[in-house]
Amino acid sequence: FWRRAVALAIDLLVIALLSGILMEPTAMALGGREASDVLHKVPFATFVLRTYGVWAILTLVLAWLYSAAMESSRFHATIGKRIMGLMVLTSDEARLDFWRASRRFWMKIISGALAFGGFFLFFFDTKQRSLHDLLARTIVVQAHPKLIIE
Repeated sequence: FWRRAVALAIDLLVIALLSGILMEPTAMALGGREASDVLHKVPFATFVLRTYGVWAILTLVLAWLYSAAMESSRFHATIGKRIMGLMVLTSDEARLDFWRASRRFWMKIISGALAFGGFFLFFFDTKQRSLHDLLARTIVVQAHPKLIIE
């Protein structure tokens, strides 16, 4: 559990850094320069809400693409999971395709929405799967050292 938790923390840090890079271009694309102009007709509060809304959606899409692309790659893992020596596989221990990795990502939202109870199912499952793993039919295993280096 702790390996997975640390891996998640690392991945959230990676996503936060990438998301931070997106903030200024998002604000500028939505009229950041004009919003600071006194003569502009868009209220500042409207600009802020619009900017943060679009930025939040872009961050969610970025997190989905990052997670699904990395877990369906030849490494079978995100950066955090690779650092912690973990891999994500299908229930029959095959490589995930992009769509199954995507399903796993979106199911994590359900795991979190249930007061994070979906994550703690790990403690009660014989194969140590969380709810999102059960729903996506995936498993998280410790990587063989040879596969981490590849």
